[in-house]
Amino acid sequence: MGLKADQFQNTNGNFKKVTFKVADGKLVITAKNIVPGNNNKDLTAAAPEDVVYNGESQQQKPVVKDGDKVLEEGTDYDLTYSKDTKNVGTVTVTINGKGNYDGKFDVTYEITRAPLTVTTEGGSKVYDGKPLTNEVGSIAGLVNGETATLKTTGSQTEVGTSDNTYAIAWDGTAKESNYTVSATVGKLEVTAQSIN
Repeated sequence: MGLKADQFQNTNGNFKKVTFKVADGKLVITAKNIVPGNNNKDLTAAAPEDVVYNGESQQQKPVVKDGDKVLEEGTDYDLTYSKDTKNVGTVTVTINGKGNYDGKFDVTYEITRAPLTVTTEGGSKVYDGKPLTNEVGSIAGLVNGETATLKTTGSQTEVGTSDNTYAIAWDGTAKESNYTVSATVGKLEVTAQSIN
């Protein structure tokens, strides 16, 4: 409190010589543990929501509360992230208490696969002994300018019908692990040649 002895005086006539000695007390406030749990029920942390892969770093932020008070990043805590915040997988966010809070704990969120759609065209012809193919196909859903190569692989020679299948070569900037592929494939149909 910063008290000094000369701030006090003797007002009792029964004592002629009085010496004042001040034992100044200290008020100590210690940092509160920021880790939520049974012994710390006021502290809560809402993990970030999962996000879909978009080809960029996605550092999502948790919401940390002390009761009804929303704590502030940079004032009450700092955040550190696991190494990869771009590709599909689990991201770990470490909340490190600072200022009036100490301790640390982790929350996680997921970066999930982006949808990728492949379409191939079909075709038909009368049997002539040569394979029927159709090289027309497309990929939709690659994000952030990423690239991959699509090749149609379907072939029908005999009379009948089959799918115009495909293969994706992950030879560009896109990674297969970041996408979930669905496809609409065309039909290749060879019809019978007239014997007349």
